[in-house]
Amino acid sequence: MLTLFYSPHMTSVDNEAGRASGHADAPLSVLGRQLAQELGQHYATEALDAIFCSDLQRASTTAQIAFSGRNLPLIQNRVGAGVGWSGVGMLASPRAGKCLLIGMTASSYYARCSAP
Repeated sequence: MLTLFYSPHMTSVDNEAGRASGHADAPLSVLGRQLAQELGQHYATEALDAIFCSDLQRASTTAQIAFSGRNLPLIQNRVGAGVGWSGVGMLASPRAGKCLLIGMTASSYYARCSAP
């Protein structure tokens, strides 16, 4: 059975400035880095099999900080790459188990996973 957890990326410098980043590659703020560490602590006892995130630094840095101490695959989706997604095979695989999705809407992952 596949179990998906979802987390937004942590606070970026654009978030703190009240700007919507969209596809702009805004880094995490100091607060965002602290929150990423807390995210890792939150999932410390969860037996995850993989972390999926966008390649924007606010999402990938969130994942790297949160899970740097664990031997988990970190699979990045290139923003703007269209429907093709490198993680589809793993998410569709029954061996995928429990995965955490960071930084993209969960509906975009579900849509990509259920595409024929």
